[in-house]
Amino acid sequence: PVETKPQDMTPPPRKAAVPDFAPFFDVNAPLPGERNKDALGYLTGLDEKVYRSWPGVNASLLKHQTPCEMLHSMGDDKPRTWNSITLGTVLHVAALEPWKLEPAYRHDHFLLCETDGLDTVTAKKQRAANPGKLLVSVDIMEAAHGCLSAIRADAKAADVLNPEGLHTEATAIVWDGDFMVWRKSRVDALRAGVDYLADVKTTSSGLDAHSWERECWKWGYFHQAAWYLDTHWLLTGEWRARFRWIALTTT
Repeated sequence: PVETKPQDMTPPPRKAAVPDFAPFFDVNAPLPGERNKDALGYLTGLDEKVYRSWPGVNASLLKHQTPCEMLHSMGDDKPRTWNSITLGTVLHVAALEPWKLEPAYRHDHFLLCETDGLDTVTAKKQRAANPGKLLVSVDIMEAAHGCLSAIRADAKAADVLNPEGLHTEATAIVWDGDFMVWRKSRVDALRAGVDYLADVKTTSSGLDAHSWERECWKWGYFHQAAWYLDTHWLLTGEWRARFRWIALTTT
């Protein structure tokens, strides 16, 4: 007879631990920063990693159909290439922090890659040797400057992103007394005295109405917009009836 070993039923280790949900429902959980009165009670200058790790329900979680999908999204990191991450980051900089692209400040924030790809061994070494700087390719920097020129040439986009009185990447954190849970959102462009909130999106599709509507359904942008507007109302008591996207096409 052939000797067989019992099958190992131990599940594989998770890439990240399941989050502790208790703080989500703790009304006394400390905020990760100070509220800015000039920004209608939003938190400004909050690092994105701090925002993501703070326990609150956001729009991304609500895009999932089941609690299992939600847990998977919260616990596992999705593999992404440095090229796609960097392109999206730099285009957001062009829209929200264009001063970083000016010659006087560019070298404080960006480093030009010595190879064609951003996922090479050489690129990894450059990244490790220059903490605090974003490694970019020539193509990505050219795309950023082209994007900046397009924004300045479009009256509506230039108006939404006018730096005067604009709060970028503003974080709304508010306690929802109906559902007894913390809620949060991160608005790309917040301005007092207008009737809209705005967000910057990068897309590989064209910008005709049909293609953009399809992108919104595909990636849950409509749900996100509704969440942002409702969270804004809960935080400020001010209802804004419109949501604007600044859509930056990579094509």
